[in-house]
Amino acid sequence: MSRDLVRAAGIGAAIGLAWATSLRAWMSHLAMEFGDWPGYTWSGTFLATLLPAAVVGALIGVDWQRRRDSMRRVPLVVWSPLLLIVGPAVVAEDFIGTLVDTGEGWGAISVVLIGLCGAFAISARGPAWRRVLAGLAALGVTATMLFQFYLAGSGVTPSGVFGGVHLVVLLAWLSLVCSLPMGQQPRATPPPGTAPPERASAETVAARAGLNQPLGSATAKRRPSSRMASPSRAADR
Repeated sequence: MSRDLVRAAGIGAAIGLAWATSLRAWMSHLAMEFGDWPGYTWSGTFLATLLPAAVVGALIGVDWQRRRDSMRRVPLVVWSPLLLIVGPAVVAEDFIGTLVDTGEGWGAISVVLIGLCGAFAISARGPAWRRVLAGLAALGVTATMLFQFYLAGSGVTPSGVFGGVHLVVLLAWLSLVCSLPMGQQPRATPPPGTAPPERASAETVAARAGLNQPLGSATAKRRPSSRMASPSRAADR
């Protein structure tokens, strides 16, 4: 692995880790909104939240650097945010049962769904109507989360507005980062010290095609062939 790829992986992991710590702070704020004291564990905080986000950031950073270097891209990196669901699912004892019985775990699924749909909506991939539907789905899930967490209880409060703004910023940043693997291949830049290739002018193209020669010269080139063909015709007669 080159030095540029290592640097891109480190920067991506740092960005993912910063986003995950901000997400964990939002979760603590949400717990206090419902009257609970937030708790931190080695498995739930570090293995299920911080580590997957750092891995996703590193993968997206490497993919972005590979695309900048005109290297072969890895299509599976587009689905790397699903690791944000895999982390809690692996750490939890009965993730599926808890998800069905109590609904705990839908938050992680909703965050990843908003991130992927929002990323596809702002990318340049696919038809416009699909991107519009993806954007509407992301906005709909975001509005549902805001209403469920902050508006369905005690109404609008300064603490609730702060938590809502915090959540929207987190989801927007996730969508923006997740859209990087969906972007188009950037043009490769020439190495430092090398001049970019010059485009052939119209005169050069015409000269190569023989279109800028005078009409008399073209006629003169065709006459010898006709004269050389006349003795053979006389012989045939």
